Amino acid sequence: MYKVLLADDERIILEGISSMIQWHSFGASLVGAVQNGMEAYQLILRERPHIVISDIKMPGMGGLELIEKVSRDHPSIRFILLTGFGQFEYAKKAMAYGVRHYLLKPCNESHITASLASVISELKKEESAERVKSDLELVRPHIRKHALQELIKGGKKAAEGYLRFFPERQTIELILFALEDTGRLSALQKLAAGILGSSVIASVRMNDAVVFAAEPSELIAEKIDRVKKQTEKQFHAVPAAAVSGRGEIGDAASLYEKARGRLAKQLITASCQPSVLVRKMLDLIQREAANPKLSLKWAARNVLYMNPDYLGKLFKQDTGEKFSSYVTKVRIEKAIAMMKQKNGITISSLAEESGFGDNPKYFSLVFKKYTGYTPSEYRKEKS
Repeated sequence: MYKVLLADDERIILEGISSMIQWHSFGASLVGAVQNGMEAYQLILRERPHIVISDIKMPGMGGLELIEKVSRDHPSIRFILLTGFGQFEYAKKAMAYGVRHYLLKPCNESHITASLASVISELKKEESAERVKSDLELVRPHIRKHALQELIKGGKKAAEGYLRFFPERQTIELILFALEDTGRLSALQKLAAGILGSSVIASVRMNDAVVFAAEPSELIAEKIDRVKKQTEKQFHAVPAAAVSGRGEIGDAASLYEKARGRLAKQLITASCQPSVLVRKMLDLIQREAANPKLSLKWAARNVLYMNPDYLGKLFKQDTGEKFSSYVTKVRIEKAIAMMKQKNGITISSLAEESGFGDNPKYFSLVFKKYTGYTPSEYRKEKS
């Protein structure tokens, strides 16, 4: 429902227009009819009408002054001016504020309804355009994501049609991130997008990496470092990262190849060393060896907050041993060290302090399997 306000110092004109127009037939409602500019201005501030039908000459504040004040703060409000004979010079001034509808007094119903219908039609077209623009803004990130993917896959010539979704000759750089645990790439993409911020134009998953197209910035290196630190804090793993260097959005395919090559070198180097996550597991075993609850599931659930199957696979891949076997080896080695340090320590105490709990028989069996001796035989043999 469009709101309309009338302003004219002649009561007969106010009453005539108010009564002769079937407002609801236009999808409109009359929210006020006042006789001077000051009242009109106050009512406009309160009601925020879509359309104001106003006389040019009124006491207190004329129509032109009213238009000037309202247009400054509320430019979307439309005016239909009522002018007397010889007042067209005033009307010309109103054109500077976008007023295009004028009615010569006395005006008949057909003239008023035609002007009103024209203004409402303009408002509807603008609203429709705004809705289209709003809808486009909602889908633009998805369009750009697909466009970036096609530009990377197909090259500039094959994906030329997608360039229209980016500013002409836009300069970008591609930033790639990768994790050993590819199941966490979506979470990494969200985390990195938050840190990289408004410089990101589009992002997409490509194979086992996350790709960001971003506006070049001197802060990129600092932001990438923040992504790495935050990823390690949350996922206990440091992502590999590479930057392509600067180029046009149309050259996304070649920029991707550059960054991909740099990323591959990092991944090869990282595969030759124990991962950060495995080092955390090794440290945990040394620290918690005396804890009888220590197991792969316990570590995954209470300390590392990750999938135990994935952790076990990663540990075996990097160390060549199962997690449980490594824990047993560490516990027996700690028991041997305690036997050397404390000559009179009992088997029960050894079992408890090396992580076997209140189970000296099981401790003795494991000790013999590992060393070839029972604890007592080992002590005699070494002494």
